[in-house]
Parts: sequence; C-alpha cells; structure tokens
Amino acid sequence: PGDFGCIPEEVDAAEGNSECFQKMFDYSMLQKRQIIILEAKTYYISKGLRINDYLIADLGGTTLIATDSINMISLNMNGSRWKGVLKNFRLNLNSVARSGIYGIHPEKFRITDGEIFGIGTLAAGIEIDKGFELFIDNVHFRGNRMNANGIILRTSDCHVSNVVLIDCQNG
Repeated sequence: PGDFGCIPEEVDAAEGNSECFQKMFDYSMLQKRQIIILEAKTYYISKGLRINDYLIADLGGTTLIATDSINMISLNMNGSRWKGVLKNFRLNLNSVARSGIYGIHPEKFRITDGEIFGIGTLAAGIEIDKGFELFIDNVHFRGNRMNANGIILRTSDCHVSNVVLIDCQNG
C-alpha cells in the first residue's frame, strides 16, 4: 500500500487511502499480478473498494477500518473464468459500514483466512446477491449483538466452511 501512497494509522488519510488501495487493486487486476503485503498495518478508508476482475490479494493481516457508511469491498464479476482470492485480511466495519464484503454478482471467487468485525446494527460481514461459486472459508465474524448479520446469501451454489460467528444475531 505504501508504494501506492497509502498512509497507515491516520484517520485523516481515509479518503486518500481509499484511492490508493483502489489504485493498487486496479493495477493488479489490469496487470494480472498478485498483491502480497508483507507487513500488516492498519489503514482507514472512507470509500468502498471494488474488485471486478481477476485478483489474487494476500493482504498479510492488514486491517482496513471504515470511517463512513460504505460497502468496504464490493465484488462485481461476470464471466466464466476463475476470478481469484482475497485472503489474510481484517475488515473493521467500525459500527458504521453497511458491509465488509458486498457481492453484486460475484463468480468463482474465494474469501479466506480473514476477520470481519465491528459489524453494526443491520450491517453484514458478507452480503451476496446473485452470483455463484463463491467460497468462504476460515473467516471469523464479530458483531455488536444488535441485529448484526454475519453472512447474508441471496444466491446458491456457494460453499461456506470453517466460519465463526460471534455476537451476530443472524448467520
């Protein structure tokens, strides 16, 4: 993230960090290159990030913290080929974001080895509409007990395994 101008640990950098992370994702999708973050840091973001093409991203334990009512990461994919992996991540909805990961039409994508927490009232850790062949495994969800949703799936042909829901009213 530092190579794209992201600044860790500063709330005031949230808007710039959103743009920097999106540039990093866009570059990786365009060039078909993996993202591998070697040092886990914490970054605030104020705008949602979009993944709409092939992406393999190992965020190395990096934490993203929402500062606004956003879908932190949106998956919008159409097509028949494998779309990639998001792994080794931490998303803090900070009781303000609408969702950690929102899938408009995800296809053939894996979400693994992550933690989604700070899920507020009526928010969702992962919310998926349509799509198919989404794999969610080894992800922990922590809500605030008041109508927090761990996973909302409005589609079929998805595989969910080895997930932990803590203080989430719905799974």
